[in-house]
Amino acid sequence: MGLEPAYFKITIQIVYRNNEFRTYIQMKNLEAQVSKNAIHQERVEWQNKRSNLKIYNIDQSPNESADETETKVKSFLTRDLGIPESEINMERVYRLPSHNSPNPVFIELSSAKTRDKILKIFKDKRKCGANISIRVGEDLPQRIAQARSGLYHLMKESIDNQKQAYFKYDYLIVKGKTYVFDPLLKIPVLVPEPRKERTAFIEPGSNAEISNA
Repeated sequence: MGLEPAYFKITIQIVYRNNEFRTYIQMKNLEAQVSKNAIHQERVEWQNKRSNLKIYNIDQSPNESADETETKVKSFLTRDLGIPESEINMERVYRLPSHNSPNPVFIELSSAKTRDKILKIFKDKRKCGANISIRVGEDLPQRIAQARSGLYHLMKESIDNQKQAYFKYDYLIVKGKTYVFDPLLKIPVLVPEPRKERTAFIEPGSNAEISNA
């Protein structure tokens, strides 16, 4: 009889800890689900932006109209990048709000194929050392844009040193090595490569097998 209070106390503690653990698991599952949903929404957003571009450093006139902005964009694409005007079909063109001047230009093209062609020509010209003050960039979800912005200097430094470097989603590949941007440290961080376990064939009945038994 004297053990009953202690028994009930232990039972209550076990139930409490089980409930606490169950709550912890539920929270972790919820966090994972939220993260999964956020990643899915981000990918959908990126897909919806596949035909968009942002163009930086295009000269801006006071009280510039939308037609004037479109004319400047077409002039850059045809004159500097050599793209035939007949291939430039823009659905929307406008200046984006910015603390810097000139304001960047947002363009929505009629197809992702045209967007990819513009990006490729621009990047190829930059690699060849063309002196282009205007910069062309993708329209990315905010998190990916911030990650790439943090990795940009490493990418530029790598290319200047004749190293192959390119972005893939929210990380940077430099000569086969993967870098991500750490938002807390605010620096690029090298992602460790997974260790490859070495497996050796051990003949059954050998000394090695006996010693490992």
